[in-house]
Amino acid sequence: MFLDFYRLREQPFGVTPDPRYLYLGPGHREALASLFYGIETGRGFQSLIAEPGMGKTTLLNQLLLRW
Repeated sequence: MFLDFYRLREQPFGVTPDPRYLYLGPGHREALASLFYGIETGRGFQSLIAEPGMGKTTLLNQLLLRW
């Protein structure tokens, strides 16, 4: 129903996040850059802490795709 209304070709809200629809806001960019920096410099243990639904899993999946 809403696919036709918004002229979407596919369902944008699946069970698992789709990296094609990822929006990296300033906080997400900073977190991703920090994770890359930690990996590249061998900083050892890193943690990514945020409230549920804030995009931690999606961000880590993006890190794996880019690494």
